[in-house]
Amino acid sequence: QTGANDLFEDIDIFIALNKHREAAHCLVGMANLQFNSQNYDLAKDNAELAVTHYGLDKNLTHADSGYLMNVYNTLGLTCFQLNDLQAATDHYNHALLLAHKLGEEFWTALINGNAASIDAVKGNYSEAIQKLNTDIQVSMKHKEISSAASSYLTIGDIFLKQRNHEYATIYFDSAFQLYNQMHTQKIDPKYYKQMADLDEALGNTTRAYFHLKTFLQEKDSLQAKKNSLLLQQLQTKKLFEKQLNDINLLEAKNKIKEEELRIREISIVAFILILLLL
Repeated sequence: QTGANDLFEDIDIFIALNKHREAAHCLVGMANLQFNSQNYDLAKDNAELAVTHYGLDKNLTHADSGYLMNVYNTLGLTCFQLNDLQAATDHYNHALLLAHKLGEEFWTALINGNAASIDAVKGNYSEAIQKLNTDIQVSMKHKEISSAASSYLTIGDIFLKQRNHEYATIYFDSAFQLYNQMHTQKIDPKYYKQMADLDEALGNTTRAYFHLKTFLQEKDSLQAKKNSLLLQQLQTKKLFEKQLNDINLLEAKNKIKEEELRIREISIVAFILILLLL
């Protein structure tokens, strides 16, 4: 909570200094933080405000366009969670346009993979699975194992909804194998929840209970990681405050110089007037 408040303060300061790009960057971080905390309405508000501030900066760099692509992707994810499928589709399309413009093969596949959830909700399972399989192939090509594993889980969930338990098992197992390859990242808690649903559908209540219990434990662990990110934000805030103090000091020095120059000009005028009176 403290970290989020600090980030809000940073945003206000950047806006006051008319540093729209920096304000937008902070808003992107806030939007992602709120999304991960499942505060979807707030995530949407911050992401939309980020888009506005990027629009106020007329000199966006290649990296800035990447941030903007990220924002539109987050808006797509957020609107999907808010059940606004049309808005989600529109935002994903904006993100895809930027991904194509930037030549981002991985992000193109990732965004399409995220948009596949909309197809699945609408019952367009074949189209959804096609997008997700492409995401898996491209993610593996770019060694983005986590992204590939996530798409395996989504396809498994589609087959589970279709009551195709055999294929659901295959895709869930594929996701599990990929997660085991990543020694630096734990298994997505969503895997255990989906396995619990599969076990329940197969009538295996013992395994369903085990997977559901593991899901709850891993979900709590993930929240602990999010809390550690807030501490990192506090450290970033301290560094920013130092930089801001330097900016304020420079501005103060400039004001003193301007005042000294104004006094010097007044003195010269006064001296001329005195000479004229002599």
